[in-house]
Amino acid sequence: IGLLMWPLLHGGELPEDPSMSTGARSASDSISSTMTLPAVLARVLQASPALAVTALNAEALDGRIHQAGLRPTPVLSTQLENVPGTGDLWFASQTEFTVQMEQQFERGGKRDRRIDLARAERALVIREHEENQADRLAEASQLYVEILAIQNRLMNRRELSGLAERILQIVAERVAAGCGVVRPRTQPSPRRGY
Repeated sequence: IGLLMWPLLHGGELPEDPSMSTGARSASDSISSTMTLPAVLARVLQASPALAVTALNAEALDGRIHQAGLRPTPVLSTQLENVPGTGDLWFASQTEFTVQMEQQFERGGKRDRRIDLARAERALVIREHEENQADRLAEASQLYVEILAIQNRLMNRRELSGLAERILQIVAERVAAGCGVVRPRTQPSPRRGY
C-alpha cells in the first residue's frame, strides 16, 4: 500500500537502486526531490475531491443562511375577464382588468428559526468537513511513515548488498594473492585413544 502512494508523497522519486536499468534510473532522476510531511499534507488538502465537495457545500449553505434571512417575496398577478369580441369599443365596454398583490407577513419568529436552521445545517457540514480533513491527514501521515520505513529498509538492504559484494571482492583478491590454487580443506583424522 505504501509503495502505491510513493508518487504522491515523494513526487515519484524512488531511492537509487544500483540494479535498476538505465532507462528506469533516468526516469526516476527526472522526477523532483523527496517531499516532506508538511508538503504531503498540504498536497492532500489541495487535491482531495471529498474535501473540495464538503467545502463547496459549506459555501452553498452560506447562501441558504442569506436566503433564510430575507422576507418573503411579494407576488403581483393580473387577470383580464369579459373581453367581448366585436364592435368599436369592444375592449372598454365590459372588460374587467384585475391587479392583485400578495405579501406574506411572518409572525412568531419564523424567519429567525429559518436562519437558525440554516446555520445549524452549515455547522454540521463544517464539522463533517473537519472530520473528513482529519481522516485524510491521518491516512496520509500513516502512509508517509510507512513509506519512510520501507525506504529505510531498502537503503539498509542496499548497504548490506554492497558490503556482501565488497567481502566477496576481498576474498577473491586474497585467494588470488595466495598460491593461486584453492586447496580443499582436509578434515583431521580422528584421534585414537589407546
